[in-house]
Amino acid sequence: MSKQSVPVYILAAAILASAIVIAVRLPGRGGEIAAPADRPVAAGTEPAQGLSPEDTYRLEKLNAVCDMVLERQVVPEPYLRYLDGELAQGVADYNQATAGLKQRYLYFADRVAKSLSQPPDGSAPEEEPPPDYYQWFVEGYHPERYYAFIDRLSALALFPNAPELLRGDPITGYPSVVESGSSYGLWAWALHEDFHAGDETAQAVQDYFAQCEALLDQIDVARAAFGAQ
Repeated sequence: MSKQSVPVYILAAAILASAIVIAVRLPGRGGEIAAPADRPVAAGTEPAQGLSPEDTYRLEKLNAVCDMVLERQVVPEPYLRYLDGELAQGVADYNQATAGLKQRYLYFADRVAKSLSQPPDGSAPEEEPPPDYYQWFVEGYHPERYYAFIDRLSALALFPNAPELLRGDPITGYPSVVESGSSYGLWAWALHEDFHAGDETAQAVQDYFAQCEALLDQIDVARAAFGAQ
């Protein structure tokens, strides 16, 4: 190494050291490295303050049960062990009512699908599916669509705003819009009415809506009790 190259290496090392100092001394108060900002925490995911691990887990299960009730799903029985006696019984009663009402509307949806699967002239379909949207429902040609339709209709019927949900759903939306304004379209907007669903079913669905609201109130009280600890 020649004597002339030594200052060059020294200069390069000095420049590199200066760059490192500049990189690590980020803008901040007093010239120190600025701390990264805390990431926002999604609502409802914050750790419960002042609760034991056991109570925190119970609160998580309570929130999960609440979500299932909001979605009109049957709550698996093991969840009930983390609820107090009265609330657990309320959820058990809700489970029975949910399963029973969905079964009622499965039969209702089956009748609707069969009526919509008929060709416009009312005759039975031949070897080829009937024209227009009727072929979408014909059980013998598209069973997966047929059963998806009755399952979806019976599930959405468990909500007070079922007519809107049916029109906005990718499975039930098209036939509900096509038949709106005709007698065939009654299923989409009158499925909770006695003149279309029948007196017994119409009363059962109104009782179910009230039951769900009362159960959600119970869950809110139970959740507030955790916050009071």
